[in-house]
Amino acid sequence: MVKKKFYWKTVFKNISQSKGRFFSIFMIIFLGAAVFSGLRNTPYTMASSVDTYLNNHNYADLTYIATLGFSDEDVAKVRSLKGVKKVVPCYQFDALFSHKDGKSGVTVYSQDHYDQNMLDRPEIVKGRYPKKEDECIIDVNLGKYNYKIGHTIELSNDNGTKTYKIVGIVNDPRYISNVDRGTNTLGDGTNSGFVEVLNDGARELGLNQKVAQLRNNDHLYTSLLVDVEGAQKYDLFSSDYDDMIETMLELGMEPVITLSHYETPLHLITEYGGWSNRKLIDFWKRYVTTVFKRYKGKVKYWLTFNEVNNMMINPLVAGGVLTIDNPKDPSDPIGSTTEKDKWLAYYNICVANAWTVKLCREIDKDAQVGCMLTCSSVATYPYDCNPDNVFGAYNTVRLNNFYFGDVFCLGEIPGYVKRIWREHDCAPEVREDELQLIKENTVAFFSFSYYRSTTYDQSVGMDGNTGGLKGRANPFVKECSPEPWCWPVDPKGIRYVMNILYDRYHLPLFIVENGIGLDENLDETGHIHDEYRMYYIKEHLKYVHEAILDGVECMGYLYWGPIDVVSAGTGEMKKRYGFVYVDRFNDGHGTLERKLKDSYEEYKEIIETNGDSILHS
Repeated sequence: MVKKKFYWKTVFKNISQSKGRFFSIFMIIFLGAAVFSGLRNTPYTMASSVDTYLNNHNYADLTYIATLGFSDEDVAKVRSLKGVKKVVPCYQFDALFSHKDGKSGVTVYSQDHYDQNMLDRPEIVKGRYPKKEDECIIDVNLGKYNYKIGHTIELSNDNGTKTYKIVGIVNDPRYISNVDRGTNTLGDGTNSGFVEVLNDGARELGLNQKVAQLRNNDHLYTSLLVDVEGAQKYDLFSSDYDDMIETMLELGMEPVITLSHYETPLHLITEYGGWSNRKLIDFWKRYVTTVFKRYKGKVKYWLTFNEVNNMMINPLVAGGVLTIDNPKDPSDPIGSTTEKDKWLAYYNICVANAWTVKLCREIDKDAQVGCMLTCSSVATYPYDCNPDNVFGAYNTVRLNNFYFGDVFCLGEIPGYVKRIWREHDCAPEVREDELQLIKENTVAFFSFSYYRSTTYDQSVGMDGNTGGLKGRANPFVKECSPEPWCWPVDPKGIRYVMNILYDRYHLPLFIVENGIGLDENLDETGHIHDEYRMYYIKEHLKYVHEAILDGVECMGYLYWGPIDVVSAGTGEMKKRYGFVYVDRFNDGHGTLERKLKDSYEEYKEIIETNGDSILHS
């Protein structure tokens, strides 16, 4: 006790003798702690502030945009949906306006009326909301063109020209940034700001006359604002991805993230035509930069475009390509996508892939970027030894798999692709700096999916979907998955594919999709006994092991998929892949309740033993 009293007496004596020094050290520590606390809480405070701002301005929960327009009947159907509180039909389109330095682009928005209860309510800076069809409110950013209340602004696009009187200057909740106003499909592609008018004043410029003729309706809206019940309880900036990644790391799991998995944003398709427009390269660079910075040090393995080599078969899904300028069939606008559109998208995606590798190297040197191709088609066997079938099979593989793989892994556009460009007059604009970018930024590993094999016979046509190509039935592969899909089951094919890929690219391989979809229903005891699924998995893993013994470097095996989801191949819940059953059906009914199938515990054992349970069974 005496020692303790002496200690504190000494401490206070030293402080009293060096008050200035003590105070300085105290303030440094205090300020450091304050700065740390401030920085730690800044993201949450900013997110909360943005959410509050958007809620106060009645920001729409959903915005639907339709290139073919919404009729009054369409609007009524959306209003009738469960959970929908309010639907506001309106127009959204691009236009040009003139100023002393030329013409610049603006985005034009409209609604039936403007008041304090409207969705996406603009914030009045000066003036008032429009009350007549020839009145408008303008972006505060357009003040740099010396526009003031009482002035007129002339807007024009392919549909015509219209003049509006400016009655208000506003900010809009759709634009958080004070500077960035996005892009424009007219002019030089830049967007200077926005203009807002009443629907009656927007219809003339907003309604595409070709579309009106196609649908035989001159009263079509281009967009819908939707208010949904209970939406305000969700934050704008969700932490779901952060929470999932953190949980995976805590459990000793390694996240493998695909940057684009068959979900090109609809707006980028309807406004820009998808990846056939090179503007998407810059959009993509901004997106991947954001993601890489956010998950630096947490995610080591990134995949760029899921099964992007399906693009020639399904350009809309795999390549986000949709061209409807002059649709051959309004009910099937995909039919208007030309071969050149596809090759434009091909080239732009190749450039975007190279940028992904480059940006990842700059932002997170410990992370790796790989490509992801569907490689069932690599197992396209010649039906017989007819040279036409042998080369036909090889060329099929090149034009369905290697045409992307050669660019992603070898850094060059292959000669057989350039031949197609020449012979079909469909070459994209190729830039030398981008070719150099592609050459210098190849992927670190090759990930792929494998489900089935097929054979090539020149006398039989080849069809395809997300599962791979389908040609003539192979008489030596007699086993098929159960009905109704009946995919050939060829476990030896995965060993063949792995050897072909490794010999060609000399890169580590990562199997990220292999699985089987079955028509499954709970039995009378409430269980699913999926023996065939485990048979499929075990047989394929045996041949993965054989490929490894062949000298193939294999990073890992990921089953598709752990939980029942809507199948991309057939677009239905009926085709179930998971170890976990989900109570949901094709018609949309179901509780979404989860139940474990028998395969769950068996696959768990495979993971725990790293496959030894298969090899020694």
